[in-house]
Amino acid sequence: MNGPDINSGTGPWAGGEEDPPQGLVDETAHRIQQRIIQGELPVGTWLRQNRLASDLGVSRTPVREALRKLQAVGLVEVVPRRGALVRPLDARKLSDAFIVRAELEGLAAELAAELADDDQLERLQKAVAMFDESVEELDVRPVQSWEEATWRANSLIHEIILEAADNFCLTRSLEDPHLLVSSNVAWTTVLTRRTHILRRNMNEHHEIVDAIQQHDGAKARAAMRRHVLRTGEIVTKALRA
Repeated sequence: MNGPDINSGTGPWAGGEEDPPQGLVDETAHRIQQRIIQGELPVGTWLRQNRLASDLGVSRTPVREALRKLQAVGLVEVVPRRGALVRPLDARKLSDAFIVRAELEGLAAELAAELADDDQLERLQKAVAMFDESVEELDVRPVQSWEEATWRANSLIHEIILEAADNFCLTRSLEDPHLLVSSNVAWTTVLTRRTHILRRNMNEHHEIVDAIQQHDGAKARAAMRRHVLRTGEIVTKALRA
């Protein structure tokens, strides 16, 4: 496959450094992943460690480990002595990821309904209000500012629910790279600036949070599961179009 080459690069990746902190590897992988999903690094682009390290302000070691993580979820293909090639998104794998995410996030919502304290419930309400406000300001805010505000509010809703669920194994399961990719793809390729979808998300968020505040675990779980599965259907349909 041919495609734009963001740097000429050289031979195999060089080592010689201590293993980087896992947090730095995860952050580096996330930043590269975002560039791929947003189209800054299109399918067919050769990714070179030297250039990525320079662009991201890190050494080559976390870049090398980040590319391995992205290969594991199918976003890139690592080719010895050449670098990593950006691959097309796999609609089937994303569909599988959304099915799993729906069950895990549904469980998180059910546990949150049982365990959330007053502070978490208050923060959850504020996060929902932030999301509502950002959607209502779609036509009056600059694109980048609007997208950042909406993404932040949406992420915060899910993060507080997971925090309230207070389950270590559940949290680690949702940190699986395949599941993180599904979430990011949903936002950056399909949901952003589609007003009718975002307004439906608003209503679904309210349904989920209302059930949590009422301590109705079964209702919260069902609402969250529907929310994630519906998003997955929209994303996979768009990728297959």
